[in-house]
Amino acid sequence: MKKMTKTMLLVAVLVPGLLLYLTPYFAVREMRAAAESGDEARFSEHINYRVLKANMKADFNAKLQNEMAKQTSSNALSSFGANFASAFVNPLIDTLVTPQSMAAILSGRRMRLQENPAQADSRSAAQRETDVVSRYESLNRFIVAVKRTASNDAPVELIFEREGLATWKVIAIRLPL
Repeated sequence: MKKMTKTMLLVAVLVPGLLLYLTPYFAVREMRAAAESGDEARFSEHINYRVLKANMKADFNAKLQNEMAKQTSSNALSSFGANFASAFVNPLIDTLVTPQSMAAILSGRRMRLQENPAQADSRSAAQRETDVVSRYESLNRFIVAVKRTASNDAPVELIFEREGLATWKVIAIRLPL
């Protein structure tokens, strides 16, 4: 009887723990299925667009400021250019971060401005094959690296963050810049 109780207790702890561990993998699978079926509403459930846009704006502006700091020129035109570029980044990110662009990233496609979705889908399956590597970065952060199979480019990383106990949402993207 004592052995049975220990076994039941072990199962009662391991099964929920395993399910919690697998929740980000389920979220990624759900996102890919939604992207492939074109279900934007279901796909968007896994993305916190407000936080994602804010993080992308902060990252781009920081990279821009870093690049400008490298140029030690005291040229007023250079300073004007940096301010102009910074003002351009925010609306650009607001325009480009959409369910369609996020689905393209997850599937390994490159979105072009004014790309016709029918043309994107007409590419051969070999051109759309992707390598996806997933890993935990911390207890509440999960990374999905997506790269086209035939490409030598660095992967695009989607950063998921836990919301609640078992819900995961994309909150940032690491682009290979």
